[in-house]
Amino acid sequence: MRKHSKLELVFSGGEGRLLTTGVTESALARAFYQEQGLDMNRVQLETGSRNTRENAQRVSKLLGSRCKEPWLLVTSARHMPRAVAEF
Repeated sequence: MRKHSKLELVFSGGEGRLLTTGVTESALARAFYQEQGLDMNRVQLETGSRNTRENAQRVSKLLGSRCKEPWLLVTSARHMPRAVAEF
């Protein structure tokens, strides 16, 4: 993101656990991105999703018509087939 000043990052992740801990994946991501010195004006955090389907639905709502623009999906190899199916 430092080399590409127009890129924006959207992180999707609420609390996907059966028993809540009060800490969301997005809160952890925010702390990490801030520690890395990212411009938080270019970072959007979706905090309410509990699973992959909700990740996709909430990101779509968050981005609106910009969802139709090219973007890059980043996740683990194990999770990629499910994420691609939902996004």
